[in-house]
Amino acid sequence: MHLRVSPRPLLAVAARPLPARPHATPAHPSCSSTPQSTKTTNKQQGNNAFLRSSVNGTVLSADPLNLTARHSYSASGIANDRAVGIAAAPGGGVAVTTKRPRSASKPVSALSTAASKKSARRQLRGLAKLASGYRPDLKKAALAKLSAVAKAQRVAAAAAKAT
Repeated sequence: MHLRVSPRPLLAVAARPLPARPHATPAHPSCSSTPQSTKTTNKQQGNNAFLRSSVNGTVLSADPLNLTARHSYSASGIANDRAVGIAAAPGGGVAVTTKRPRSASKPVSALSTAASKKSARRQLRGLAKLASGYRPDLKKAALAKLSAVAKAQRVAAAAAKAT
């Protein structure tokens, strides 16, 4: 507590706290100094169409460009300009979808999909090369997802052959 001395010589008055200054907010979102990726993360943080919650309280994501299914910035295909998605192709094989950073603001032309019916080993080697240069932090998750998709296709083919 600070004391403020009044003009009278022997009288001291307790100082009132100064009112808080309102934070300066920009008039338009594009005028702020916050990076674009942070804005996107803030938008998706509380709500988005891909948000799912698990029984044990874990927050998951159904984003097709999210390899780990965790609701986090690093794994998100919405928030990042570069993203990789892996899914089973309709006619068999695996479809690898990548997001082009130059077209990030144009959602329709931002995605590029390539389907492959090669053996799983060759697909893994090609994906490892792609992920190493494109998003090295997602390389391990991409290889795990491709292995899971390939195994599911093998199991489905074996079940169809048995019946």
